[in-house]
Amino acid sequence: MSRSRFESTVWLTIWKARDNDPNALDDFVKRYRPPIEKFILQNGFGTADAEELAQEVFLRIFKNNVLKKARKERGRFRSLLLTLTRHVIQDERRRRGAAKRGGDHITVSPQHTTEEGLPLEELVVSHTEDRQFDHLWVSNILKLSLEKLRTENEAYYTAFTMNLDDYDYKAIAERMGKSPKEVDNYVYRAKQKLIRLIRDEIAGYASSPQEYRDEINYLSTYLPKTEERERSK
Repeated sequence: MSRSRFESTVWLTIWKARDNDPNALDDFVKRYRPPIEKFILQNGFGTADAEELAQEVFLRIFKNNVLKKARKERGRFRSLLLTLTRHVIQDERRRRGAAKRGGDHITVSPQHTTEEGLPLEELVVSHTEDRQFDHLWVSNILKLSLEKLRTENEAYYTAFTMNLDDYDYKAIAERMGKSPKEVDNYVYRAKQKLIRLIRDEIAGYASSPQEYRDEINYLSTYLPKTEERERSK
């Protein structure tokens, strides 16, 4: 895969958003907020708090000069978001703990006193995986990919999603007004398109061919199997 494919990545979108490009900002937040918010929910916070804390994650990206220091060649984008989210959760728990003790002063460790609010070393080399977050990340990738599949070809999307819901080809054919053989072809072609769309989503935030390969290899363990099923005769 050529380097040129990675010239227009999510990093460029973020820089545009930092330059007050509202379209870039909206696209970035819409695309990557869901797994962050769900991760916070699953860590014991309510809906309103999760929304507020997810917003804080994005504020830290844009306000704290994180991207300038966490150079894309030195760390994975997914790991960066996970690291920031963990710190937002930790800071909120620390704040609530201080409030319960009757004071509003929060004592933080030296690693939280850097100008950027987060140690550079942790941003660029922390590859600690979190299965909980990774499942949410993959779920979001699938959702985005299925939305694109639906836009590209409604028939492929309908046949594929009905098949995922355990409808057989005959039932799908009756619903769509097609033959079982046509449905078979729709499902097969939908799978091929979905694989491409998933890879495109990953390439969209990967900053290098190596990161792209690493993400494909790692996240493949979380992705549903999309191998071709036995074709109907």
